[in-house]
Amino acid sequence: MTAIVKIYTDGACRGNPGPGGWGALLIASKQCKRLYGGEHETTNNRMEILAAIKGLEITEEGSVVTVYSDSQYVVNTMVKGWKRKANLDLWARLDKISESRNVSWEWVKGHSGDPLNEEADHWAAWSAGSGDSGDTDKILPAKRFSHTDAQGKVKMVDVSDKDETYRKAVAEGVIC
Repeated sequence: MTAIVKIYTDGACRGNPGPGGWGALLIASKQCKRLYGGEHETTNNRMEILAAIKGLEITEEGSVVTVYSDSQYVVNTMVKGWKRKANLDLWARLDKISESRNVSWEWVKGHSGDPLNEEADHWAAWSAGSGDSGDTDKILPAKRFSHTDAQGKVKMVDVSDKDETYRKAVAEGVIC
């Protein structure tokens, strides 16, 4: 049976060029795997491409894969044939690995609330700062919450009366 896989990818860079990171979240029928890594001197586009490569590398040949990326550069280069002027080494790797899989590419608007894209972004941004790489055996620092300080200690927040506002909560989940 052919594996059906979704991969959410993102890249980040602190300066361009500068320290960069990539994140990939792979979701298949019986697994959810998080991958991340970084380079000390790189570009954001390079990290975006590398995220897709790293995610595809752990899929089996012949898999049906949808790669979700907030990088129009990556998606449109793969789908519409945009010119490749830089990162030719990575484009060659991405082409080669894509040939042995049935890959489709979907653009996701970045920072629009898609929880899986946000998680890939979180891994990439964290990796850009740490220069570390690994997979789910590593622990990703938790996002900062309003009720904790930078060290993770509980802090007081303003709970005084506020104007009434309309609020809507939407919950989605992936079992990993």
